[in-house]
Amino acid sequence: MRRRPLVSRRALRDECGAYAILYGLVVVVIVMTAAIVIDLSSMREDRRIERLAADAAATAGAMELNALAGSANAQSACLKAWSYLKANLPDAGSATPECPLDSFPDAFTACPDDVRSVTSAAGPWAITITWPVPDDDPLMTDPNVTGRAGYTQPLDPEVDGNDACGRIGVSVGRDREFVLAGAGGFFGASTQNASVARADDGTTFSLEMPLVVLDQSGCEPLQVDGGSSIIVRNNGITPGRIAIDSTGAECGTSHYVMVANGSTNKIRAYNGDSGAQGRIFTVANPYDKAANFAADVCDENEDPALTSHSICPRPVPFIQITRKYWDWPYHCTTATTAPLSAPCTTGEPDHIGDLQDAFQEFTRSDALADSTNWELVEGAACRVRTPTQYVDGKNVFVNCPNFKVEESVTFGGNLVIFAGDVTPEGPSGSPACIRFNYAGVGNPCDPVTARRTDEMRVYLKNGNLTRRNINFVAPETFIYQDTSIDENVVIDFGTGSAGRVYISAPTNDTKPFFNLAIWSENCAGRSDASPSDIPCDGDATPSSTNGLGSSTQLTLEGIFFFPNADVKLGGQPGAVGIDRSQFVAWTLRASGGAEFGLVPNPEFTLEIPVGGVQLIR
Repeated sequence: MRRRPLVSRRALRDECGAYAILYGLVVVVIVMTAAIVIDLSSMREDRRIERLAADAAATAGAMELNALAGSANAQSACLKAWSYLKANLPDAGSATPECPLDSFPDAFTACPDDVRSVTSAAGPWAITITWPVPDDDPLMTDPNVTGRAGYTQPLDPEVDGNDACGRIGVSVGRDREFVLAGAGGFFGASTQNASVARADDGTTFSLEMPLVVLDQSGCEPLQVDGGSSIIVRNNGITPGRIAIDSTGAECGTSHYVMVANGSTNKIRAYNGDSGAQGRIFTVANPYDKAANFAADVCDENEDPALTSHSICPRPVPFIQITRKYWDWPYHCTTATTAPLSAPCTTGEPDHIGDLQDAFQEFTRSDALADSTNWELVEGAACRVRTPTQYVDGKNVFVNCPNFKVEESVTFGGNLVIFAGDVTPEGPSGSPACIRFNYAGVGNPCDPVTARRTDEMRVYLKNGNLTRRNINFVAPETFIYQDTSIDENVVIDFGTGSAGRVYISAPTNDTKPFFNLAIWSENCAGRSDASPSDIPCDGDATPSSTNGLGSSTQLTLEGIFFFPNADVKLGGQPGAVGIDRSQFVAWTLRASGGAEFGLVPNPEFTLEIPVGGVQLIR
């Protein structure tokens, strides 16, 4: 007897329709969930972009409110914030800055009582810039913190300061229409992030900067090619730092302030052992003029010691350093003018001016009249072909149109004045040297042998100093090149393939030129100069530049100050070390395949009192 099935085929067919409906509902839920997730992820990306852009813009703007950078300038602060917003917000590059002078003055003698804000569109983004930012402003009391609705933050005077005009607020928001979630009734949402940064005019802190490039507006003032590297390492906790003053105003399309010509060339500032990031400071405006970000610059937070990119870390905004911080301790005078050097008001002595007053007019007759203290070198002695020593403790006046050194010559005493050119030049592989600060015993070409402990000064009265195939040894020595007669003279240690260069600055901190190795205001390499840039008359020969390198060994310790000139670093691969020096030049270029390694070292260089600029909200 056949049993009938408990469920008929017809009943099963009827239930298939119910499952189809259920499946359809599940699919709708899955699709809607995916749509919401996709649109929410776009909102998260908006928040991330807004936060980074607002942080960078507020910090950049606050730098213009720092009195140490010059007069606090609200107009510049607003424009600088705008430039960083345009560079960091997608689709905002064509936006027009909104910084009306009646709200953001370029100078003010007292902080205004009213809060000034301007709101404008930058592509899909709504921008609000606020200045000043008083203590009771919602940007301070109710900071925008994602995920913490209703969050309030108490004031901390040590962090927040008490100067409303030293603060600038930047708010970035966006209304986003949902692309997919609208099918489920979710049509859009808004995001907004705000940041506040401040400049601390009341206190200062100092930064160790081994490399400072002073060109204010030029293109490619810092450049490496030929397989060379400029690497500023850390000194333990302190990270490496590089500062470039150029705004990039003279850079056209596809040209930048920093250039690494090829993948084998490197500009790096290493992180500190504590995790503090290395820094490449730039004044480039807009920000993307600093370097070729697409081709050369590393990613955000990438380790400069491990990256494969040519330039690392990513440049960050900063104030223009200018030359004033070196003028103030060494050349303190009210005659200097902004923007390159603010007049000195610190009351420090003018050591460079005193040196000029004492020896600019020094002549052969003066040396002869004071033979007890001076020795005169002239005539046949202007060409050194046999080992010669001037180490009897007297000062030396070299009255030669060209003092040509082909064999070892040594100088003791406290001062050597050269009336003309100095050209140490030996045959390839020559063991000869020109040596300063020599005590008269031991190997004169060894910088640690028979070193006098006193400060020695070399005064180049009117001429070039060029070296080729010979050792140049100057321990505890300050070299000054007078440019009052000819601004196009040069100092060039960079020719020839043989010989070493060793220069160390005076280390006695009671002496006038403590830590100062070379000071020259020559205009070598400058083919043109506007009055607003540097005090050069514009007739310099571009091919004639200051050079340091191209020797088997290059050891430089102290401050090397060329504020008006081009400086070229060149050397054989792996042969160069300048780790305890600070270079200050109008432009600086490295070539020749060598690695130029610097380290922040306050014992041999000058720390820069840059003031405080920090993000506080």
